[in-house]
Amino acid sequence: MLTGPLHVALKELAPSFVTSGHAHHYLGFATSQEKLFDRTGRLKAALYWLRVLLTGEHLMRTGELETDLAVLGTSLPYVAELIEMKRSAEKGPFPAELEQRLRADAAMLRGRLEQARDASPLPAHPAEAAVTALHELVVDARLATVERPATAALPWRP
Repeated sequence: MLTGPLHVALKELAPSFVTSGHAHHYLGFATSQEKLFDRTGRLKAALYWLRVLLTGEHLMRTGELETDLAVLGTSLPYVAELIEMKRSAEKGPFPAELEQRLRADAAMLRGRLEQARDASPLPAHPAEAAVTALHELVVDARLATVERPATAALPWRP
């Protein structure tokens, strides 16, 4: 993997910007995936719908980003089967016999995400020091590109 000082600095700052406000993104994205599922009835949309709700809940509870539905979806016994179905037919239809259960589980997961948001140990906003550090990093990076010809190596490149 190619990295450098700028990338390292951004990675160090990133955790400071994980806030309870991210739940809004996950709840909104879940609504979009639900609408897509309603329109298409596709397996992929159903899996995204579940994944985004479970990812958001996990983030609110732990502050860690986990997006693997195989890891997150172990509490829903049919998820492993759905993942396997998607591997064989990416654009396949969602099994009709599971739709009622999917909708009930998605409603339950939405409630759990909202509860996790409300009880989250994550701050509501990033710390001012982190915002200042990011601002300075971006300004310094931008100034480095303005002060040097476009063909010159940038200071954070290896």
